[in-house]
Amino acid sequence: MTMGAATPTALAGVILNDVGPDIHAPGLARILTYIRKDRPQPNWPAAAKHLKALMPALSIKTDAGWEALAHRTYREGADGVLHFDWDINIAKPLQMPQQPPQDLWPFYRAIHHLPVLAFRGELSDILTAKTFKRMAMEKPDLTQVTVMGCGHVPLLDEPSAATAIDRFLDRLDRKPKA
Repeated sequence: MTMGAATPTALAGVILNDVGPDIHAPGLARILTYIRKDRPQPNWPAAAKHLKALMPALSIKTDAGWEALAHRTYREGADGVLHFDWDINIAKPLQMPQQPPQDLWPFYRAIHHLPVLAFRGELSDILTAKTFKRMAMEKPDLTQVTVMGCGHVPLLDEPSAATAIDRFLDRLDRKPKA
């Protein structure tokens, strides 16, 4: 959304994955709790088990799926153990209180001229059903997909998500170039 506001002609379309112009505070607090501190794991099965406990509302149903997520989430460190594959300092600016909190609706409105596909995990604690509904009211041509049985964040390999992405990209591909 910010990119759409900063460079409105740079985007052909936007896909929003379980995020919108209102971020539900309890969900943000939950995410900040785990992204701000490294939690080293001794091996891939342990990393998969840790992620499953940390994010039980994801749509992953198999041990192999959790291990695949572990491989996308961790990296082996010089110490031989697995560490989150992100800089934990990313959480610092998000933890600083903003008075008043930043209004993200102008950023959402900045992409009004673009095709937008928005996903929401049915059990999401980040993008509420109320915000998702308001997003559609503000942008009537918004394509919305709720990924059933899933919390934050849909992995986008769920059948409903993959189909929606394929259709969305196909429509963008057919759109005449200016």
